[in-house]
Amino acid sequence: MTNTPEKTAETTPLYQPARAVAALAASYIYFLLFAEFAFLELARQREGSGPPLRMIMSLLGFGGLVGSGLSAWVQRRGGWTYALQLGFLSCGAAALCSLLPSNAAVLGAAGWIGVSAGWLTVELATRLESFTGPARLGWVCGLGTGFAYAFSNLPMVFTASPRTQAWVSAAIVVLGALIAPKIHRPQVSAPSGGNRGAVFVVLLFLGLVWLDSGAFYIIQHTGALKAGTWGEDFTLLTNAAVHAGAALIAGKFLDAGRPKLVIAVAALLLVTACWEIHYSDRTRYFTAVFYTAGVSLYSTALVWFPARAARPGFTAALFALAGWCGSALGVGMAQDRHDVPVGVTIACAALVAFSLVRASPTAVKVLTVVAILLIPRALAGAGLDPATIEEGRRVYIAEGCIYCHSQFLRPRVARDSEQWGPGATSLAQRKEQPPLVGTRRQGPDLSNVGNRRSAEWQRWHLFQPSFLVPNSRMPSYAHLFRDQDRRGDALVAYLCSLGADSAAERAARVQQWKPAPTARPDFRAGQALFSELCAMCHGPKGEGDGWLGVKLTVRPPNFHLGSWKHLRNDDPERPLQVSRIIKYGLPGTSMPGHEYLSDDEVVALAAYVAQLHLPGSTLE
Repeated sequence: MTNTPEKTAETTPLYQPARAVAALAASYIYFLLFAEFAFLELARQREGSGPPLRMIMSLLGFGGLVGSGLSAWVQRRGGWTYALQLGFLSCGAAALCSLLPSNAAVLGAAGWIGVSAGWLTVELATRLESFTGPARLGWVCGLGTGFAYAFSNLPMVFTASPRTQAWVSAAIVVLGALIAPKIHRPQVSAPSGGNRGAVFVVLLFLGLVWLDSGAFYIIQHTGALKAGTWGEDFTLLTNAAVHAGAALIAGKFLDAGRPKLVIAVAALLLVTACWEIHYSDRTRYFTAVFYTAGVSLYSTALVWFPARAARPGFTAALFALAGWCGSALGVGMAQDRHDVPVGVTIACAALVAFSLVRASPTAVKVLTVVAILLIPRALAGAGLDPATIEEGRRVYIAEGCIYCHSQFLRPRVARDSEQWGPGATSLAQRKEQPPLVGTRRQGPDLSNVGNRRSAEWQRWHLFQPSFLVPNSRMPSYAHLFRDQDRRGDALVAYLCSLGADSAAERAARVQQWKPAPTARPDFRAGQALFSELCAMCHGPKGEGDGWLGVKLTVRPPNFHLGSWKHLRNDDPERPLQVSRIIKYGLPGTSMPGHEYLSDDEVVALAAYVAQLHLPGSTLE
C-alpha cells in the first residue's frame, strides 16, 4: 500500500494544528479533571452506601483497556470518519451518567468512562500528526497538554465541587466534538524503531505513570501535603503556570529531536518529588514545583511518542499498559501503603533508566545526577520534618492533652513497660522544654505511641475517638483538620515521633511476651470482644467490610479467604503470634494493639479470630 505524502509545516493549514490543540486539550481536561479526579471523588462520597471504590476503579481501568484495544482494531480496518466525534460525545454522556443517584448507574458509568476515554485517546494520538505535520507535532502536544493542566489548576475549576467539575468536563468534551477534525483518509504509518523500541517506550512510561499516580493520590489525601501543593489560590496559579511552561519547553525539545532528554529530566523531577513525599509529611515549595514540572514534561512526551509513531497497535499498548495499568498500580499502592515507598521509587527510576540507557549516553549523565542527589538522602534514613513535629508539640500543649495523657513510664512498675513500652531516662525527660511528664493518667501513656499506632489511626482517633475506642471519654478534635488547618496533621506528626528511638526495644519485648499459662480460650467471650472492638474495621463476620475498615487506605483482610498475610498457616507458633498481634498490633499498619486487655481476654479473642479464619481450629 502506498502512503500519502507526509505533511509538512508549510503544507498543513494553520487552522488544522489549532483544531488539533483544542481537541487534545479537551480530551486531557476530561481525563485530568473528571476521569482521574471528580469521578473518583463522587464515588468516594458514596462509600458506605454505594459500590466499593476498588470495584469502581477496576471497572474504570478495564474499560480503558477495552476502549484502547477496540480503537486499534477499528483503525486497522480502515477507521471511521467521525471516530473522534464519537469518542468525545461518548465521554460526555458517561460523565452525565455518573451524576445519577443509582449505584448501577455509577458502576455502568465507570466502565463507560474507561471505554470512552480509552477509545478517544488512542484515536486522537494516532491521528494527531496527520492534522499537524511532523514539524509542529511537539509544539501542538505541548500547547494541548499545557493548556489542559493549566485550566484544571485554575482555582475556580480546581476547588469546584465534583458535580460541577463533571458538568464542566461534559461541556468541554461536547465542545471538543465540534472542534475536532474529521478523518478523511487512512492513517499514515511513519517510520518507527520497531517492536523492541516500542517495548522500551512502554516500560519507561509505565514507571513514570506509576510514580505520578501514587504521588497524586498521596498528596490529595494527606492534609499537609495537599495544603502545600494545592492549598491556596496562589499555589494553584503557580502550578498552572509551571504546567504550561514545562509542557511548552517539552514540546520545543521534542521538535528538536531530544525526546530522551525530556524523559530523563521528567524522571529526575518526579523521583526527587516522590522521595521528598516519602520523607516529609509536608510539601516543600521546590517539591511541588518539581512534581508539577515533571508531570507536564512526561505527559507531553506521552502524547508525542504514539503520535510520532502513528501505529494504532503501539498506541493502544502504550495507553493500556503504561497509562491505565500504571495508574492502577500507583493508586493501588498509595491506597494500600499510604506512601510512595523508597523501593518503588527506586524500581520505577531503574525501569526508566534501563529503557533510556539502552540508546542514550546522555541519559546516563542525567541519571548519574539523580543518584548523586538521592543516595545521600537514602543513607540518611527516613524521618519526620522537625519543624512539623515542633508545631505538633505546641498543639499538644495548647489542646491540653497533657491533662489526660502522661509521657512518663514508671521505672519500677512492670505493667507500664509491658503495656506502653520502654521508659526514657530522667535526663532525657528533663531536656524537654517544657517537660510533658503529666500529672494524672486518665488515658494511655503516650511515651511510645509513635511505634504503637500508625499515622492513619491517629487521624481517625483524633477525628472521633469512639470510632476506634468504644466508650472513650476523649472528645473529638476534628476541628484541627478543617478548612486547611494544619494543626491536626502537625499533631499527628508529633505523636508519630514519640518513641521513635525505642521501636527496636519494644519489638524485642513484644516477641518475648506470652499469655499466662492459665489463660484458656473462651469462644463466647471472644465473640463479644470481637463485636465490640474489631467489627467496625473487620466487619461483623470478619470479612474485612466493617464500616470503618472500608474507609482505611489498607482494607482489613477477609479472614475467610486465603492465608494469613503476616503469618504462615503451618507456623507452630501461629496461635501465639495471633495473640501478640491482638495485644500489640502490627507496626506500620492501622492495626492497633489492645494492650489493656487481660491475658484471658487476648486468648479468647485470638481463639475466635482463628475460628473465623480456619473453622474448627483451636489454640490448644
